[in-house]
Amino acid sequence: MVECWDDSPKKRPTIDKVRDRTREVLSKVVMSDLWRDLYKIRFQMRMKSDVVHDAGGAALIPLKFFPPPKFAHPTQDYKDYTQPQPTTATHKPEMDKGENKPTKGDAPKEQAPQRRETPKPETYEERRRKMKSNKNLVGDFRTCGSKSKNLGEDGGVGVNGVGERKKSTQSNGSGNADDMADQHWRSKRFKEAIPLFERAIIEGGVVVGRCLLKLKLGGCLCAVGDRARGDKMILEGLQDLKSSSPTVDSLETIANQLKEIADDFQNLNFQGRASLIYRTAASVYKVMPDANSGVAGILRCVTQMNKTSNRGINASEQGIKFLNEILASVKTKQGVDPAVKIEVEATCSYALGCCYAEKMEWSKSNQYCQVSIDKMEQGLKENAKSKHIFMLATFRMAQNKFKMGKFQEVKDLLLKCKTLRETTTDWDDEQDKECKAALEDLQREVMKKL
Repeated sequence: MVECWDDSPKKRPTIDKVRDRTREVLSKVVMSDLWRDLYKIRFQMRMKSDVVHDAGGAALIPLKFFPPPKFAHPTQDYKDYTQPQPTTATHKPEMDKGENKPTKGDAPKEQAPQRRETPKPETYEERRRKMKSNKNLVGDFRTCGSKSKNLGEDGGVGVNGVGERKKSTQSNGSGNADDMADQHWRSKRFKEAIPLFERAIIEGGVVVGRCLLKLKLGGCLCAVGDRARGDKMILEGLQDLKSSSPTVDSLETIANQLKEIADDFQNLNFQGRASLIYRTAASVYKVMPDANSGVAGILRCVTQMNKTSNRGINASEQGIKFLNEILASVKTKQGVDPAVKIEVEATCSYALGCCYAEKMEWSKSNQYCQVSIDKMEQGLKENAKSKHIFMLATFRMAQNKFKMGKFQEVKDLLLKCKTLRETTTDWDDEQDKECKAALEDLQREVMKKL
């Protein structure tokens, strides 16, 4: 039998080299075929995607993770796969003389469309510079869909109490930016409202109007998670409002709008920001020439501030200072309805009692709560029992007494609170349920101690 394979030790290295060389050549051939197939697919897809998909739509191979091929064209034929292929064509075929020239009836060869580059979205600063450079835009302002009067060009009310609005020379057929932004704001579509508020701020011609728009823009930014920029925008709007000089007739409109924005913030559970805007609104109400309307507005703001679940917000130094200033201002007001004036003083005193309770100064908190109760009893007589502040101040005293360990006094105050709860008429059902639950919880704790 003739041996066809020399297995001697001297010949083995040569055989190993042949095997390795064979594997190398085969691998290059297989990989080159694979690259050709992949780039044929990509060419047929006309460069519409960077991912090859199967029939069901699932992504199979992300082509951008593969290195470029060694051949010039996906349909190129190559002879020697073991040698590097040229990347560009160096030979230009000559046209035959009159034989293969294209005629007028021949259809042009179809070319693959080029990939479209997606433009980057403009930033706020870029849009601002672009809008300022456009001289066709006319500044305008509407009070963000508010139910109150529109502000005039000078910050006050316009003719017949309605603010004059300049019409923009560029009409896009989609409505005004501030109107659309306000619709998104009311519907809590904050992402859609942000660019519209930014545009309205740039186009706005009234300083006070831009301030109010900045407050809503800050609320939208906080709602989508950009709280740093949102807080900056809110503070900027309030600072601009303080530095503005609106007319006396426009103060009530501005204060009402601020109060509405603060209500929206409180509904979004932005209690600290809402409290800050309530203080600003109350400060505007305080300087109104109409004392009755101003004091009534202050009462609405302080009442809303007392509804916050985070009492520590109002217990800050600024919060206590604000309440003392409001209390001192209301006491000096002349020509105000006595019942409204008494209710405001009692509400501010109760709010101060809550602030000192947060600081765990129980005795001082009881003093302010007692002042609130005395004012209501002396000024409103029997009508005091119909006010929720009268019942809340009594309940706050019961809570303070419980912290001080005076459980028998707490029991007596709770009995009084139950009676007052039945006679209170100026709150809604939800507040009544919360008060009932709080009374029952405190009563259970007292029974454990007695």
